Amino acid sequence: MRLTRDAAAALHLQMAERLWREDRLEQAAAAMSAAFSSGLPASHQFDLQRMIDAELATRRRCVRVRLSEELELEAASLQPAWRTAVGAVACQAIRDVTRALDVRWPMPVLLTLVPDSSWVTFVHARYGYFATRSDRLKVVLPPSSAQLGGVLRSACLHEIAHAGVAVMAQGRAPRWLDEGIAVWVESDSRPAGDIVGAWPRFASADALSGALEGHAMSLDGRDAAICYALAGRMVQTEALRGGVAALQGWLLRIGAGEPWRRAYGRAFRRPFWRTEREWRRTLREARRR
Repeated sequence: MRLTRDAAAALHLQMAERLWREDRLEQAAAAMSAAFSSGLPASHQFDLQRMIDAELATRRRCVRVRLSEELELEAASLQPAWRTAVGAVACQAIRDVTRALDVRWPMPVLLTLVPDSSWVTFVHARYGYFATRSDRLKVVLPPSSAQLGGVLRSACLHEIAHAGVAVMAQGRAPRWLDEGIAVWVESDSRPAGDIVGAWPRFASADALSGALEGHAMSLDGRDAAICYALAGRMVQTEALRGGVAALQGWLLRIGAGEPWRRAYGRAFRRPFWRTEREWRRTLREARRR
């Protein structure tokens, strides 16, 4: 029995994503090409193709080196002075994330620096992204985020924090919490940013997660800035309220399979609906100012 074109495209797409997750980029690119040849319609799945293509082009040009037990670097320029400078920033970032979240890394973090900005021009997460692979926790940064100095430090902290959350919560953390922790860690536990305009569109955890998960919101727009600032402030509030240990315990309970709202209640000893009510009150007050 021959597969219909739609079924064949879906199978190839599923295979492409699995191979990408396994960091088998040559095979992932071939499967993605087969999916499009089978009639895969235009959709956000083009973003997967762009990420595969960017990572594969980087893999072909770059060299991988081990910086520490927890960190590897994949980059085109491995001149000693440059590697030392980048390595120092990245190693400090993973130490900071380890200390902030008390992460026990089960596999190395692979920091991949894309050397050509044109390869990520049309990737949705064009400022960098994290994805769990079968044997690595992979962080991909474009040239704009890999500049030595504060930009590289912030990008490393943000994306490696995503890796830490994925480890502790086993990939089950709601998106607002995942992004909020990354913003909180990146900003040295002092998230800033304007949240005026968040009410009423982002007045619930589910609404905030939905906005952060979609491809419709431009990462350069005001809505994105509001959502990231709001998520970071929420995490900051909870860390101050219950302590970092409660935040860590929350992630571990989520990782053990508890629904995140129930896990919150057990970690912070208060129901999440009460926290969400306070959240709404804060947003209404910010709107009136």
